[in-house]
Amino acid sequence: MQRKTGNETSKMYKKIQPFLRGKGIDIGCGPWPLDYPNLDTLDIAPEVNSTILARAEKIPMPNETYDFVYS
Repeated sequence: MQRKTGNETSKMYKKIQPFLRGKGIDIGCGPWPLDYPNLDTLDIAPEVNSTILARAEKIPMPNETYDFVYS
């Protein structure tokens, strides 16, 4: 995945990168998802092309699916 710049995720990436382990989810990813290989993205906007199209209040995955959440 190509890292996009000029957004809050790119500004924080170096600080949060040590905490990214296992499978994660980026809730409300918008057009700038977190740059991580084992990541699902969730957004309510169809034009974002996230891996999960849903509201954050109703994530359609079983509990304990993810090791970390980025939002």
